[in-house]
Amino acid sequence: MAKRRRRSVKSWINKSKKLFRTLKQWGMGGMVLALVVSAYLGLTETEPGRMLADQALHLLGGQGSQGTILAQGEAEGATGAIHFIDVGQGDAVLIQQDGEFCLIDAGTSQAGDDLLDYLDRAGASHLKLLVLTHPHADHIGSAQDVLEHCQVDQVLLPDESKSEKQVSYTMAKVKQTMESLGVPGVVGETGQTYSIGSGILTVVGDGIRDDNMNNISLVTRFDAPDLSFLDSGDGEEEEEEALLKEGANLRADLFKAAHHGSSGANSAEFLAAVRPALVTASCGLDNDYGHPHQEAVERFEAAGAQFHRTDQEGDVVVWATPEGYVVQTEKGSEDSLRPAA
Repeated sequence: MAKRRRRSVKSWINKSKKLFRTLKQWGMGGMVLALVVSAYLGLTETEPGRMLADQALHLLGGQGSQGTILAQGEAEGATGAIHFIDVGQGDAVLIQQDGEFCLIDAGTSQAGDDLLDYLDRAGASHLKLLVLTHPHADHIGSAQDVLEHCQVDQVLLPDESKSEKQVSYTMAKVKQTMESLGVPGVVGETGQTYSIGSGILTVVGDGIRDDNMNNISLVTRFDAPDLSFLDSGDGEEEEEEALLKEGANLRADLFKAAHHGSSGANSAEFLAAVRPALVTASCGLDNDYGHPHQEAVERFEAAGAQFHRTDQEGDVVVWATPEGYVVQTEKGSEDSLRPAA
């Protein structure tokens, strides 16, 4: 009986939290409705209760709507977007293409509520793919929350056997959650491809054997009409060198700065292969590591890339259009970008 009661309480809490995230943007009326519905769901676990929750979410826009992430709204003629979500000193990048979504990494555990809020506002309640680049907690800390909050079709996992360090406790918990929810997972291997809308996500690197867990990071490139994006997780110079030696296709217009903009990654040779028009560093304000490092920032500028950083600008969204990219930031700035041929 006690075990059943604990499950009921947990279920009530999870449903209540979801309703609050959905309705808080509707002001006091939405909050009151959230309280009423939450209380109702706490008293009954019947089908009518679930139907009430679903209807409330539907009527009040619980599924979100594309193009309402920032005040500027979706760029005119946008065919897709890359969302660099501000999760503090961590990574979370949302790929949006033709109404389908892929999330690469899930930030820290402390950023969970903010990340889920963002996904809700983006309309990303259904993820075709969740990519976890490597087992560090600043990349997978809220993966359990995402799995429980969103419908996730599949999880792409790093090859932990390539690291000489002990298996991550956080990753072990994520895998337990996947198993309990019946979400399939696959270990990433170079050459794998996954469709996201009209785009293709390709694993261009699956890490190297190293005692530095950063270097087992999955490296993925997303290609779609009007859009190309490269994410190398926290891969450092050793992994970058291996990719260059293998002749990996790294060319992309948009690049998430490796390892939060560390000078131990983002080598000039690597950037020359990517040739990014825009680089965004995902990092926390006044973080203890000094990310992004000035040496790396200078390399981005030398490569001719427009540079953005979430610690100073908040969320950064890059909309792809046939005429080029439109860059919006949470702080209210907007700019256009036409990549080099």
